[in-house]
Amino acid sequence: MNNILTDYNSITDDELQKRVAFYEHIEFSNETIDLLIPDVTEYVHKIFHCLRLAKQNRSIVEDICSQIVDSRASSNTLVQSLRYHVGKITLDGRAFAHQNIHQYCHYIAEINDCFCQIINIAFDLGHRQWEHLDSEWVLDHSKMKKHPQIKKLHRKLLNIIRLHKQFDNFDKHNLILWGHEKITSASMKSVEYYFTMDGKTHQASKLIGEAQERKINIAIIELLDNIFALYSTKTYRNRRYAHVLFEELLTSGNLPVYTDRYLAKQYIMPIVISTKTKKSRKIIASIAYTQQSSPVTKKLYLCRLDQEIIDGDILQIGLFKLEFNSFDVIKNGVCIGQYVCKNQKDQKAEYFHFKEYEFVPANSK
Repeated sequence: MNNILTDYNSITDDELQKRVAFYEHIEFSNETIDLLIPDVTEYVHKIFHCLRLAKQNRSIVEDICSQIVDSRASSNTLVQSLRYHVGKITLDGRAFAHQNIHQYCHYIAEINDCFCQIINIAFDLGHRQWEHLDSEWVLDHSKMKKHPQIKKLHRKLLNIIRLHKQFDNFDKHNLILWGHEKITSASMKSVEYYFTMDGKTHQASKLIGEAQERKINIAIIELLDNIFALYSTKTYRNRRYAHVLFEELLTSGNLPVYTDRYLAKQYIMPIVISTKTKKSRKIIASIAYTQQSSPVTKKLYLCRLDQEIIDGDILQIGLFKLEFNSFDVIKNGVCIGQYVCKNQKDQKAEYFHFKEYEFVPANSK
């Protein structure tokens, strides 16, 4: 992971981009596998995806405003809009600029939603990905008392994007915010939109701009660096990766057994699927894990980790949630019970996550 800097405010653009690139690289994904928190990866990636989309929105707003200024100069008239072309489509320029300001604020606000999930996962706050959580819940959680630096940096980010979140929430839940210009002597040379919200007026240029994006980007990187520096694998003692194997291929010698070459190999659970065809031609599948240690862990959180070996090189080919909701536990050749996923939301959730399984002893059925 990235080392912690003593001063993020003076970070160079090159160093900032190197740190962004690390979080989007497979090296970061592989490290999260070793740390037992690969489910943070998609939220980290979404943060930078939101930033890119927001920058696209800003570019469109700047382009429209530039064309309006050019039109005012050429016609010596204070035009407020123009025909804006997107491919073969012609749009109302001012309306499209406002739409992109709205979208800009929405994407910036989504960055915080991603951080709530990252912190929830990294510090095991207890919510699953499909459950609602917000910043105040995260900041006030009892487990976060042990991590004052994370709380401080999270509040710092929230303060920087406070207006973006307010703008996004007001626009979604109250009224469509429509900006207006104040006619001044500078209007012929620039376009500035003002938005009134909760009795206060805000300038669009204070919401969107390269300088503002740099502040946001620095706050993001500083918070991410500190989260992963403080994280410990001791947080998740009952997370494991399922290496799903098919007995027929194993016995035929066509599939190499390479669990010892996995990333996070100490957390691997080989689960074997075997099939039998009945006289009715119905195929029956049995799924089993051979217990190596004692006693059996009462509760496990599992996801599937697959790799492939080509010419001696390991290729990471994916992390998936497990499709099956139960599997047998075999010890000394005898089935001693099953691991069962009992939560229906857990069974049906489309999010990538560690599925919760409870051990049910054979004698309890």
